[in-house]
Amino acid sequence: DSNNEDSSRRGSWTEESAAAIKDSARKMSSAVTSSVLHQLKRLSHASNAYSKMSKYQQKIARTTVVVYFSFLICFSPFIVSQVLILTNSESVSTGVQRFVFASVCLAFISASVNVIIYGTMHRNIKSTLRNLLS
Repeated sequence: DSNNEDSSRRGSWTEESAAAIKDSARKMSSAVTSSVLHQLKRLSHASNAYSKMSKYQQKIARTTVVVYFSFLICFSPFIVSQVLILTNSESVSTGVQRFVFASVCLAFISASVNVIIYGTMHRNIKSTLRNLLS
């Protein structure tokens, strides 16, 4: 009897936690979407301000946007994989396991992508990296 009670408690906890995780993921997705839309509106309004910025400020703004989107591209699959694992905790297929592995690798690659971005977009950083590596 106690085994049945434990398994029924675990089953309901899993269903409740899965529902809570799905709800949290939905809210997070909505928040990210609204944040991105807000930033796009700000960018469209900022186009006049962008043209008035100095060349250095424009370069910094471009670098920031590139770093931001590279972070989104590298970490979005990881977040999706974690939601997949949490919602399908009982049976994770081989395809999901491969996706999780690839998404973790992509998340780690994100750190080296920043070095490449800064190195290619800024001359002074590029020359410092050359001095360090030679």
